[in-house]
Amino acid sequence: MITFVRSQISLDREVDEIRQAGRAQVGAAIDAVRRKYITSIAGQELTYMEKEREARAFLLLDPLAVLPGDYPFLAAEANVTGQSLALVAQAVVDRAAQWRTIGAQIEAARMAAQGAIAAAMDAAAVAAAVSALEGALAEF
Repeated sequence: MITFVRSQISLDREVDEIRQAGRAQVGAAIDAVRRKYITSIAGQELTYMEKEREARAFLLLDPLAVLPGDYPFLAAEANVTGQSLALVAQAVVDRAAQWRTIGAQIEAARMAAQGAIAAAMDAAAVAAAVSALEGALAEF
């Protein structure tokens, strides 16, 4: 009977492939949760950032001295919702603050899972890390 013994390189390669699959699962799980809170359209993050920048700048100024053209992203939302620039600006700042709280919690869960996967020595440990992440994300 011939017995084959796998090299450490072969074993390490297998674990690396399992870790990669785990990282992909983490990414998909995080993406699904983030989509509950932010629109997943290419470039939308930039729109959110610009709206927040405009909103913060607007709230620092005298509203009577502001022209809607100075704040095109806020004006676009105000035109659709029928709200004043001030109400839209405050709502944007409030939503950004809510996202920072939720987003930071989601990021902490993602980083914990990625760290556990990086330290995993076998498929069971990777599966446990992914499972722990899914449990943590259930609250969102």
